[in-house]
Amino acid sequence: MKVKTQDIFEMKIKELDLHPLALTTPRMTDINYTALLTDIELNGQLEPVTLFRGRIIDGRHRWLILQELGIEEINAVKLAPSTTIAELKAIVKSKETRRHETPTQLAITAYRMMVDSETKIAASKAADIVGADRRKVSDAKNIAVKYERLDILTNLFNGEKIDIGTSYIPRPTDSLPAILDWLAVNSVKKANTDIRGQVQMTEEQFAECAVKIVELKCLDIRLVKHITSKMYTYIKDHEIAILEANKLTEEAEQLGNVIRKDQ
Repeated sequence: MKVKTQDIFEMKIKELDLHPLALTTPRMTDINYTALLTDIELNGQLEPVTLFRGRIIDGRHRWLILQELGIEEINAVKLAPSTTIAELKAIVKSKETRRHETPTQLAITAYRMMVDSETKIAASKAADIVGADRRKVSDAKNIAVKYERLDILTNLFNGEKIDIGTSYIPRPTDSLPAILDWLAVNSVKKANTDIRGQVQMTEEQFAECAVKIVELKCLDIRLVKHITSKMYTYIKDHEIAILEANKLTEEAEQLGNVIRKDQ
């Protein structure tokens, strides 16, 4: 039996960028990212990235890590220019399933398949295709449509948890039903930040920040310290302002509850 192989090319990292499909798979956790960085630092890049017309559709973490390590070349395999979008999505999905998605991530994947302009399939079929719980797919849809919180789905898809607790008792979770219950009580509809001021990054923002970090590493260390000091001061001031605003909101809500009970 003949084994089909692909030629591996050595490319200049600066000549490549990310294909939008590269951002449709979950972001690595910090632990896994550090482990991969350590492995590449010790053993080099063992698995090539996958390119389509000069853009990376699989391997964005390897691409980011090599830049972080100051390596200028990257090993890559190239897909045929005639590869269709449907075929590309199938390739990305087949790689994605090897990354052991959680039940919540699978549900979000199914929901995204539902709303994909080219797919447009029923929730039950999408759930069956990716192996997701149908009820969880419905929960993901409600979070996105009923409460307009696509930012929550983005965070959960990236392996983050949502804090549905209080200022005094945090309760981070990735449970879609629990998050829905929390939204039903709080009626939170904010696109970019949650009520505690935590930034909800999109995949594009994450990739852009990672590239900026690489750029900062090339600057004089004194300049980097100056920039980070200014950023830290701004962040702390912004965080304090948000916390004070939230405290006033909570106090107003508590006062309103007391007034209603007295009536």
